[in-house]
Amino acid sequence: MGAHILHDSTLNPSQEVCGFCLQPSPMCKLLVKKGCGASATYRVDIDSSSCINLIWFNYASAAYSSETLPCSNIPIICPLCPPKSSGVWTYSLHAHFCDQHKLTLHTQYPMKTHLSQSEKDGMKRIWDTQFNAPNTHNPKKKKVPALLLSEAHTSQSALQ
Repeated sequence: MGAHILHDSTLNPSQEVCGFCLQPSPMCKLLVKKGCGASATYRVDIDSSSCINLIWFNYASAAYSSETLPCSNIPIICPLCPPKSSGVWTYSLHAHFCDQHKLTLHTQYPMKTHLSQSEKDGMKRIWDTQFNAPNTHNPKKKKVPALLLSEAHTSQSALQ
């Protein structure tokens, strides 16, 4: 979904979307909370969240971009929104700050919204290979036998 958000020309980049299903953000609710313990990290509260594609994922691992897994799109807590608000996907932060908080300059944002060049390149590579490459899978064409109808079920026998 991250590749879609960054590179799909049919999506409106000024609209905040869900990173699981690409629906406009008000459609899905993802609550982010801190786990228990001093060394606990944040996580998505699966029981209090709702999305048609909601799945559990390792939040700490997903937050970092790497060569093999370049996407770091995770829902985070917006410091400007009221407590218990739905999380904001990192790839939609710019749209969120502009739309929800009317901040138009990057210097006004309370956190960074830009991606590293390696993450941009990695996500572009995923987009190009997964969504723009022709499908080389060519299953054998199956011969489907003609449908045979009994005399009792044909319309010609009813007319005679």
